Amino acid sequence: MPEARTPKWRHKKRGTVYEEIGRGQFQCTGSALDDEPVVIYRGDDGKLWVRPIAEFEDGRFERVE
Repeated sequence: MPEARTPKWRHKKRGTVYEEIGRGQFQCTGSALDDEPVVIYRGDDGKLWVRPIAEFEDGRFERVE
C-alpha cells in the first residue's frame, strides 16, 4: 500500500514551507468566523497553525511538489 503524503505549501512572502494536517470548521459562537472552513497546518518548528481556507487559497501560499 503506498504511503499517504500530506500536501506541502510554501508561504510566498516568507518562503517557509508548511505541511497541511487537515481541514475543519472554526467554532466560536458569536464570532464572524463561526463555522468558517479552516486549514490546519504545521511549520518546520512543529507549531500548529489555523487559517481560514479563503486566506490560505488567496495566493499567499503555493503548493510544493
